[in-house]
Amino acid sequence: MMHLNNGPYILFLVILSLSVVADAVFNTNTCDLEKFCLSMPLNCQAQNICRQIFSYAPGIDGWVTIEAYDKSSDPMTNVLAVAFSDDEIMGDEPVTHCSFGEKPQIHFSYNSGKDNVQLFHENTEFEKNNLILLNATRDNGYLYCKFRQRIHPVGVNDFNFDLSKNATIFLMHTVAKDPKFIEIHSLDPTSEDFPVMFNETVNISDANAKLVTKPRRTIRMSKATKRKLILLHGFNSAKFQLHRILNVFSVLLMLLATAFIFIAVDLRWTGPTLKKSFFENLTARPSMHSLVG
Repeated sequence: MMHLNNGPYILFLVILSLSVVADAVFNTNTCDLEKFCLSMPLNCQAQNICRQIFSYAPGIDGWVTIEAYDKSSDPMTNVLAVAFSDDEIMGDEPVTHCSFGEKPQIHFSYNSGKDNVQLFHENTEFEKNNLILLNATRDNGYLYCKFRQRIHPVGVNDFNFDLSKNATIFLMHTVAKDPKFIEIHSLDPTSEDFPVMFNETVNISDANAKLVTKPRRTIRMSKATKRKLILLHGFNSAKFQLHRILNVFSVLLMLLATAFIFIAVDLRWTGPTLKKSFFENLTARPSMHSLVG
């Protein structure tokens, strides 16, 4: 009986599966080329350590393509929402949210104060005319949603779903029983499941705006936020680790050089001893003279 070597075939399947997963998640290679990207933590794209990413690509047809990418610690998380706020406080703004499950869905809702209200659960024509879901993927704790939304919605629009104005972007995720409704999110600011606010103010409709650059991402960031990001994520960078290793090595070299001052050619200790007084240790030893010099 002939035995076939299945190794190459299995390797091909593994590579193919990884390629499918890669195509389903956020592609940062097109940031600042085909789309505008906001990300957290700061400068995370180069190191591939982003926890949250938001992108938008306005088109000439009056629609904008939006991508949202977020990490959740709860495997039951099934809702990822984007809020378009006119200030830096969550509340009283339109929301677009993706729900994950056997049949992914996308819906409009509105943050009325601290409560989220589903507006079109009975009449879905407004959503059908202004919202198109392109991709909704949940994998290994990460949530990814890609959709198209009209910049100037058509139909009854009493809740300010117009995206042609400046907005601050919030990302949040939660667990919901009904895919059309958003339930309360984490209220612990120290939790990784707490909503995230990007520091940039954007105009999603402006296709001629300058591409978001790294210096611009820091303009609206407070010093406290910078320190927090450095404390949370800076220790993981290769540059920081190399800098720390070199610092430790230099300290050890200084200590070793100081010790060699008190060692004679025949390896005898010529430094201060407890048998001598402070004055004798200070004046009688040539090594002390060398140390002071």
